[in-house]
Amino acid sequence: MSKPSPKPSPYRAVSIRPSVVGACEAVRGIEHQRFLSSEAPLLPLPDCSDPNGCRCKYKHWDDRRQDEDRRTPFRGIGDQYHAQDDKRAGRDRRSG
Repeated sequence: MSKPSPKPSPYRAVSIRPSVVGACEAVRGIEHQRFLSSEAPLLPLPDCSDPNGCRCKYKHWDDRRQDEDRRTPFRGIGDQYHAQDDKRAGRDRRSG
């Protein structure tokens, strides 16, 4: 019995890898950009200088985000200031 395959991420993405020889300016302008798979432009690009000989390809990514995690860009910065300010060190005010 095989395990069910994991549900694909809704953030799967692609970037466009220009061909090694003769890549057009249209692709060079967006080669480092990631697109959600469902929103990626079709190849050849409309502005391609050689649509019949285009050899550009899609590069697949699990996630559109390029950094590890953009949701917490300042994680850990406040920790260094609040570590010394622990007010729990004294007597508990609720104990009589």
